[in-house]
Amino acid sequence: GLNSPLPHKVLGMKKTGSKKYQQKNEGGFP
Repeated sequence: GLNSPLPHKVLGMKKTGSKKYQQKNEGGFP
């Protein structure tokens, strides 16, 4: 989400390749 660091966000997008990942982590990474 907005609170997610860009590297983590990009890594997650590459890993899943889907919007579900972004929606699931919309609250941000720990």
